[in-house]
Amino acid sequence: MFVRLAPRAAGQDPDLVAELAELAGFLPLAVSLLARVYARHPAWGLADLITEARQRTGGGISSACWLRPASRCRPRCAPSSGPDRTRSCPKASC
Repeated sequence: MFVRLAPRAAGQDPDLVAELAELAGFLPLAVSLLARVYARHPAWGLADLITEARQRTGGGISSACWLRPASRCRPRCAPSSGPDRTRSCPKASC
């Protein structure tokens, strides 16, 4: 699925593609989002995408705080009470 959505990955290491799918928890939506990010960053290789995804998610899409409702996140990830209602979180992956 990733290669179909990001064709330039077709000639690259299939183990890296498999690692991305695993990182995404084999969830189709998560895989498609990673493919979209990869397509938007033509200078990145698959290893760069893996590194970026790991940094932002803490090791896996399924463990990412930003995918869960704010009420289920750790208190430091709770939505801001400000007018823009953005999350105020010191941790970049939340």
